[in-house]
Amino acid sequence: DYFFGRGDVAGTTSRFITHLFDCSLFPPQTARMNFYLPCFIAFIMHCANLHESVLFVALQLILRLRQRFPTDKGISGHRLFITAYMVSSKLLCDDCYPNKSWHEVSRGMYAVYEINKMERDFCRHLQWDLSIDNNNITELRTMLYRDFSPTSP
Repeated sequence: DYFFGRGDVAGTTSRFITHLFDCSLFPPQTARMNFYLPCFIAFIMHCANLHESVLFVALQLILRLRQRFPTDKGISGHRLFITAYMVSSKLLCDDCYPNKSWHEVSRGMYAVYEINKMERDFCRHLQWDLSIDNNNITELRTMLYRDFSPTSP
């Protein structure tokens, strides 16, 4: 199983990210690995083995980034996902993975220095507004399953 039992959630997440940022399902040709975005998302979630709330906070942060930069396009969905997921885990988990572990989880797709820079840039672009409202998460979750799940129109 290429999706480690996470095919639906990885597909929903991938559709959401590509819809928001009009990005490719594959990384740029210069990338070290050529992971299909839903497989990449499923693999990251499988390896990290974090609570599902980490995913929804990550997607809330991605949505906030879109709201701050409404016209940006072509951003790598792979970079967006791993960065938001990593930042979200650091917000929610007392014992979080160091960036070297995220390098390993990405199967070397991003060097540690790139992951460090991606994290700093992501937080800076959000103006370090990393606050999360439970009501927003509930609304986001409802919208995701309604509009981006495999069974949505």
